[in-house]
Amino acid sequence: MKAASTGKSLLKRVLVWSWVLVRLLGVLLLAILVRSKRGITVVKTIGTSRHHLVDGALVCPRGHRTPLHGVFLCSRCGFVYEGSALRCLNPECKATTVHVACMVCGLSISNPYRVKV
Repeated sequence: MKAASTGKSLLKRVLVWSWVLVRLLGVLLLAILVRSKRGITVVKTIGTSRHHLVDGALVCPRGHRTPLHGVFLCSRCGFVYEGSALRCLNPECKATTVHVACMVCGLSISNPYRVKV
C-alpha cells in the first residue's frame, strides 16, 4: 500500500517540476527575445502588420478588401501562377511579396508575414 502511494507522490512531483521548468524556459525565451534588437523588431512588426489580415483577405488603409488567393504575376521572375499573393510558386524563385496593391484603389498593403529586420 505504501509503495503505490509513494509512486503517485513521485509522479505528482515530477509533473509539478516539469510544469515549472516549462514555464521558466518560456519566461527565459521571452526575456531573450525582448532584450535583443531583432526580437523587438520581430514582435513589433508582427503586432502592427496583423491588423491588415481579415478573413483570408488583406485590408488596405482605406478599408478595401483584397483577396489573398487568385492569379498573380511574380514581379521578380515573371511567373504567372494561381495561389497565394504572398509568395511566388515558381520552384526556382519562391520570392516573398513585400506588398500587394489594393484591387480597388491601388494603395500598397504590406505583407503581414514578412518580418523586416
